[in-house]
Amino acid sequence: MTANGPAVRPRLGALARLWVAQRRRSTLGWTLGVVAMTTVTAAMYPTIRNRPEFQDLLDKYPAELLAFFGGSGLDITSPSGYLTIELFSAMAPVLFVAMGIAGGAAASAGLEEPGRMALFVSLPIRRRRIGAELAVGVAIPIVTVAAAWFITLWACGPLFDLHLSVAKLAAGVLDVTVLALVVGLTAFAIGLATGKRSAAIGASTTLAVVSYLADSLAGLVPWLRAARRISVFSLTLADRPLVNGFHVGDTAALAAATVAIVLVGLALFERRDLRG
Repeated sequence: MTANGPAVRPRLGALARLWVAQRRRSTLGWTLGVVAMTTVTAAMYPTIRNRPEFQDLLDKYPAELLAFFGGSGLDITSPSGYLTIELFSAMAPVLFVAMGIAGGAAASAGLEEPGRMALFVSLPIRRRRIGAELAVGVAIPIVTVAAAWFITLWACGPLFDLHLSVAKLAAGVLDVTVLALVVGLTAFAIGLATGKRSAAIGASTTLAVVSYLADSLAGLVPWLRAARRISVFSLTLADRPLVNGFHVGDTAALAAATVAIVLVGLALFERRDLRG
């Protein structure tokens, strides 16, 4: 109750829409950056395609070093090999992971530290609903930028002779999107659980860096081979989606793990006092 009557419950999805609206400039900036990066990279392909010496140089690299660029056995003069090496092995995943971490930390601890989360908690709805709607608000910008990326890749195909099937492009974009969602929602869950932006950013960044190194260095460091099996980079991109297409099992496992992490964050958020 309020002084003027019963408190008004916000409509379902209102907080998610509010958060997405507040992040629209950030989403636009990430979208423009991804589109520019992809277009410039695609525009360079006709030069690479007609220069077999690039592949000859790549063949001289040790397999352990090639792991940082998508692994051995890729033909840089082919559309799938070129995009895997130049975009999907590191550049695009790092960009999407950074976007996920920034959005996840901002939607949880980033709201709590200046006291804005207290306004949401004062609404006549349970904390778990607040957290769930904000989690959706974290996911929507990532998916929006990924959709723009897919359209850009598809449009660049006929322009720069990067001919790949729509299904394989979709598989590649989906895997990078899942990677960003896993790391971003982990940052969100940690921010909900602790109320500390530094903890959210630090822990999720550590997850991403350790996963990338475990995936890339497993050939050089034997004891990392076990860690590679649970690396989020390995589970999303090691199967080379631009070459082999969708791999539903690993994607579903990561999605389930992410949901579990968010649920833990929601439970801890509901039971603790807000900071400040």
